Amino acid sequence: MSAELHVLPGGAAPVAPAPVVVDELFLAHAAFLVRTLERMTGDRAQAEDLAQEAFLVAHRRRADLRADGNPRAWLYRVAMNLLHKSRRSFARELRFLGRIVGERATHARAGEPEQATLARERAARVRRAVARLPLVHREVFVLFEIEGLSGAEIAVLLEVPVATVWTRLHRAREAFRVAWDKTEAAT
Repeated sequence: MSAELHVLPGGAAPVAPAPVVVDELFLAHAAFLVRTLERMTGDRAQAEDLAQEAFLVAHRRRADLRADGNPRAWLYRVAMNLLHKSRRSFARELRFLGRIVGERATHARAGEPEQATLARERAARVRRAVARLPLVHREVFVLFEIEGLSGAEIAVLLEVPVATVWTRLHRAREAFRVAWDKTEAAT
């Protein structure tokens, strides 16, 4: 990809824009990337590996990153492409959310063993229900319902129209309700 040249005031020689500094990208976006990948995979170690690999790609392709672009969206797409490539089995990819939801609920009610047990069981049900969603719906569901991103932010990350985000979210919620009912019937 060729870099745009900027002419300095006064007719000075054109210069290429400064590449994005990968250290700054890491500080600004690593936590989001790891958190989101963990929720998509259910595996903290895999999430950290994928995020690290995404930043290695960013380092190798730092000249392609423009300071005026959206590095968060670019990094997210790189990470999701890496996730898709690394899938070995559906079950391995689908384990997510339980540790996060379960740990938070457990810590919140550490003095109430019965409540902690119920919270862990509910977290496991949520994890199983979300695991049943197709990846395209799970992705939007996690980003909106768990990460709290707006529809516009998700559209940028996924490079789809906002209307597509809302359609996928609607379908994800419907599929989640069905999956939730199935997990309830199984208990």
